[in-house]
Amino acid sequence: MSKFPTDLAIIGTGRVAEAFVSYFSKFNTLKVVVIGRNRERLDYINRKYSVDVSVEFEKSFVDWAIVAVADAALIEIVPKIKAEMVSITAGTVDWSSFGKHCSIFYPLQTFAYNTAIDLAKVPFILDGDTPTLRTLKLWTEKLSISTQCLSKQEREKIHVVAVFLNNFVHHVMAKGIVLAKQFDLDPNLFVALIDQTYRQFDIQNPHLQQTGPAVRDDQITIDKHRKYLTEENLLLYDMLTKSIKSAKYGEL
Repeated sequence: MSKFPTDLAIIGTGRVAEAFVSYFSKFNTLKVVVIGRNRERLDYINRKYSVDVSVEFEKSFVDWAIVAVADAALIEIVPKIKAEMVSITAGTVDWSSFGKHCSIFYPLQTFAYNTAIDLAKVPFILDGDTPTLRTLKLWTEKLSISTQCLSKQEREKIHVVAVFLNNFVHHVMAKGIVLAKQFDLDPNLFVALIDQTYRQFDIQNPHLQQTGPAVRDDQITIDKHRKYLTEENLLLYDMLTKSIKSAKYGEL
């Protein structure tokens, strides 16, 4: 198991799986096969990355298999895999429920179609038994992947933080763009604002750069905003306004 793998199966055809295919297919020392059920996506991956593809799990007799499927599908998919070592890309799954040959290989990143992600710049969270982690660390170092080992509880906490930083932020931005369109405003007006919001965020002192009527306790402006919002959006607006005010006074 300590030898460097010569063949790799990537299980799945979605956004995360494609990121792995894009990265690992560049290594001449690795023979990559992609296994999945979506034939259209398999054909696309085959054409774009020139790797072998299959719908048959018999092709998973490899040194290493990376499983990038929805969490709900793991209980069906993982037992079918015949690889010497199986790494699951899910952030909150208990690897031990799938056997000693399994491990967690969780990329702390968000993935989207048609967006290139360099996995060498992504932190990976590892979990598993000691011999498996030793092997996985050896392999990832040779593949220029940065890793650290964390427990299931630590991974769950990471996932909670990631949901706030990515999923919730994305949802609020999407709400803003929908509002702009409803108000007959050009969404492109807000590109510079979105860009600057991320640029000025201070990760060491996250409340420092907060601006707007809530942090100023500007109720006149807040009341002006509220009259334009539907009940659903008003609920979100009031909740976030209250949260910003609470953060200002150290209640969060």
